[in-house]
Amino acid sequence: MWELLNPSHQFSDRKNACQNLWNSLSLQRQRQIYSHLRDKRGRGEEIEENPYFAINNANPHPFNWNGHVLEKGVQYITAKYNGRWGLYTKEDVEIFGLEVKQ
Repeated sequence: MWELLNPSHQFSDRKNACQNLWNSLSLQRQRQIYSHLRDKRGRGEEIEENPYFAINNANPHPFNWNGHVLEKGVQYITAKYNGRWGLYTKEDVEIFGLEVKQ
């Protein structure tokens, strides 16, 4: 996670606090936050500069690809999130434990 966040030198003293916060989270929550921040970074979106707040304030949720251009090589599944059906990546379905349409 630290490598993904890649904080500036001024936040190097936050590493232990970040590690303690990260270790206090469930594995499922860690996966959700990591995936969320990785995807934000990949899209060039801003992530909190302070790595502790980047983890603590993360609000991960699966992205509904319905109506969007689909990425090649990605497996999509129809699933339900917050009571609404949509098209999600297989990874999001697994990470967020979404109900899958049979």
